[in-house]
Amino acid sequence: MSKHPSFWVVIPAAGVGSRMRADRPKQYLQLADRTILEHTLDCFLGHPGLKGMVVSLAADDPWWPSLGYASDPRIRRAEGGVERADSVLGGLRLLSELGAGADDWVLVHDAARPTVDRSVIWQAYTPQMFRFSALQEALVGALAENVAITDEASALEWAGQSPRLIEGRADNLKITRPEDLQWLQQRWKS
Repeated sequence: MSKHPSFWVVIPAAGVGSRMRADRPKQYLQLADRTILEHTLDCFLGHPGLKGMVVSLAADDPWWPSLGYASDPRIRRAEGGVERADSVLGGLRLLSELGAGADDWVLVHDAARPTVDRSVIWQAYTPQMFRFSALQEALVGALAENVAITDEASALEWAGQSPRLIEGRADNLKITRPEDLQWLQQRWKS
């Protein structure tokens, strides 16, 4: 078995980040010399197991086209939804069109979490990595039943599965509030 099994990535990025109180969604705020979203995409683009990536964006997102990654052939844009689950499901639909199979691994990662260490991404060592068909079926079912889904693991739990939890790292900060960005900017410099 390869040290780096292949996988797909879905980045839900349709949110507005209202708690950040910024003039744009937090994924488009600057961190060092680029946007948070660009740093997040970098976490996966150099991984040898990457089969493809989908970024789920708001239909009226005016910022994405200005990023260099908007024309990167490894990244496709899907239409995001009102809720995170809608955005992930939109990404899964596009992955299906791109050839993702039922048993392929799909990693779902927050757009505002740019510090993941790509060296530890393989198989199911990320808490939000699932088989394509299991994730798609769980999300479709939960949304059809109007179940509140907070993340992909909760959708699979609703569907009767028991996702395996892997210990995370405290430095994999999700940027939610202004002080989160300030904290990370200080550490990014060092």
